[in-house]
Amino acid sequence: MRPIMIFLMMLALAACGGGPAVTTGKAEGAGKAATADQLLGTEWLLEDLGGSGVLEGIQATLAFPQAGRIAGQGSCNRYTGPVTLGADGAFKAGQFAMTRMACPPAVMDQETQYIQALANGERVAFDGPSLILFTKGMEKPLRFIRKK
Repeated sequence: MRPIMIFLMMLALAACGGGPAVTTGKAEGAGKAATADQLLGTEWLLEDLGGSGVLEGIQATLAFPQAGRIAGQGSCNRYTGPVTLGADGAFKAGQFAMTRMACPPAVMDQETQYIQALANGERVAFDGPSLILFTKGMEKPLRFIRKK
């Protein structure tokens, strides 16, 4: 086989194995509703952005520092804003305040997708040790791992 053919085959195989695994089934449907009391004082690291994974070494976070507030790192910029959490896991974010730093295009793209997903969040739930956020317009939820 020609070296170029071998290279192309290896490239195709690498593309098939890609990003992080996304659990289907229970996590996509129900999950155990997360309440405001359970989330207060916690911080979460974005592990999967609606099935597309996240950039390696770039942290996007979601924290619940006080009742009715969320804050975190968007990927490049810090954000903060109001949030309403219902007993059934309902999630409704208000308008965010953000810093305005510039970062490489890929980081800015991830941040734009992440902030838009937070703004369109509908329901937050636990799936084992993960926190998942179901978002209007995304087929798969955002998945977070606990940071603190």
